[in-house]
Amino acid sequence: MKKIGFIGFIFCLFTSIQAQVVSIGDTPANSSNVTIKRTHLVRIPTFDSADPEKNDNLPPIDITRLFAVKENHRWGLVDSNGQFVVKAVYDSMKCLSEGRIAVEKNRQWGYLNRKGELYIPCQYEEAGIFEDGCAPVRQNGKWGLIDTTGKLRIRCDYENIKKPSEGLVALCYEGLWGFMSVNGTLEILFIYEAVQPFHQGKAAFKINNQWGYINTKGEIIIDARFEDVPNTEN
Repeated sequence: MKKIGFIGFIFCLFTSIQAQVVSIGDTPANSSNVTIKRTHLVRIPTFDSADPEKNDNLPPIDITRLFAVKENHRWGLVDSNGQFVVKAVYDSMKCLSEGRIAVEKNRQWGYLNRKGELYIPCQYEEAGIFEDGCAPVRQNGKWGLIDTTGKLRIRCDYENIKKPSEGLVALCYEGLWGFMSVNGTLEILFIYEAVQPFHQGKAAFKINNQWGYINTKGEIIIDARFEDVPNTEN
């Protein structure tokens, strides 16, 4: 009798376990946040808010291992199983750069950090990707530069900006271009009609509709007497 009772207990336990197993792709009404991996139950946290930063049950993630996808006209990030880790709530999303992603919501831009948190709020009219630890942002129609903490290194006072390179960033002020350090100090005066970002210690400049080259000190190394130069922004 004891042996029969033990076998019956094992059978009931096995039946109970079987009843809980849900195959990948099955979507029972009460199992929307349950996924099976190698017959083990793995619960995927659901988000109660559209803002992933406010979810205490956000799992430890690394956005460098996630995939940007669009669903219902909104962008989000999924893991390798196609499960949303950052909910699809953004109108636009730029490519991953230096562990951060620029995202747009309601025509305002901000940034996700490596954990998928919106750590720089959507507050800019436009935002570029991070390069050399800085990213260009536009506010009130003017451009400036922020660092990876969201701090403004260069105030949004400039008409145009190019990507940071080799510690310097090209800016346009009152129709002329010059260079500032990424810390916000003026390094090369605003005297050029056009410029290219620095590459290997030199940058192309345009004056009197002719192109030449300067070094990082602003010294001319090739006189402006040529029709064109390669684009170093790409």
